[in-house]
Amino acid sequence: MQFNFVLDNHSKNPDIAARFSQIIYPIRVTLSRLGHGVSISHDQIFLDQINLFLEYFTDREYLYLLKDLKVSKNLTYGVINTELYFNKTIPYMNKDVLFNKPNNFIDRVEGLEEACKNADFVWSLFENTAKECLTFNSNSKFFPFGFLGLVNQNDHRVEKNIDVAFFGKVTPHRLNILQKLNKIGLSVYVVGAGWEKGYLPDILLQSVLDRTKIGLHLTQFAWDRTDESDPRFVSCARIVEMLENRLCVVSDFVPNNPYSRFIHEVEDERIPSYCQELILSGSWKKEAEDNFLSFQNNMSMVKMCKPIIDETLSSIY
Repeated sequence: MQFNFVLDNHSKNPDIAARFSQIIYPIRVTLSRLGHGVSISHDQIFLDQINLFLEYFTDREYLYLLKDLKVSKNLTYGVINTELYFNKTIPYMNKDVLFNKPNNFIDRVEGLEEACKNADFVWSLFENTAKECLTFNSNSKFFPFGFLGLVNQNDHRVEKNIDVAFFGKVTPHRLNILQKLNKIGLSVYVVGAGWEKGYLPDILLQSVLDRTKIGLHLTQFAWDRTDESDPRFVSCARIVEMLENRLCVVSDFVPNNPYSRFIHEVEDERIPSYCQELILSGSWKKEAEDNFLSFQNNMSMVKMCKPIIDETLSSIY
């Protein structure tokens, strides 16, 4: 079967593809290893293939286009949900730090539901999202990220001279913890929207991973008990990337984290001292290797996703 990623629902600029490489590439490799063809075309929709869209449908005209192609040309497409979505909302949509457009999240949720209703299937990177999407698409499935063996350590020989690396958008929760790590003297490298370095091209990002001892995973927001919904979620593509690169992964606590047994989950206030202890004792190295091997042996992405892909195709054809 032939699959085709389409990305211009996010932006008309093809540079947007670089932002999603950590999500697209593992899916592409998984499909390819199972015998399917996969293209990434940015703005080309192929009527003789299964088109894959990463969720983001704030443009009503784009939704009308998909609906028209579905009716008039028998378009086949699937939606890949990359965000935590349940109780008809994205839990952090009221935090007001990610977007300057006040209606962006409202439009995004409405667009998500509309696109999924008309889709042939929905794959979600979070189990809760997959369950929620069943309310408007019966062919909704959890699509887990796991081990693919994408990094050969012999091809990435370099000195480990970064104590802690973090990748992700700036938020008050993340800033608070990262400032404390800097204060205790650890070498910290931070990449992502809102930080001084911003986003890095893949070749530079890979070099940072090669040089890093501890990969830090932080949710965008801590859980405020007054929140109607818990906004914490695991950045599955990022954690998998860190594990594949044999980093010792430290994280704040995340509910329903499928990678808990391969990482160190620590209370927020203990993260700086915990990372410092791993570095000073040198135990980060053995922890990284042991967790990598466990991840490799227990979480093959191809094995986990094969029945999901097979069931999806059987439901369409």
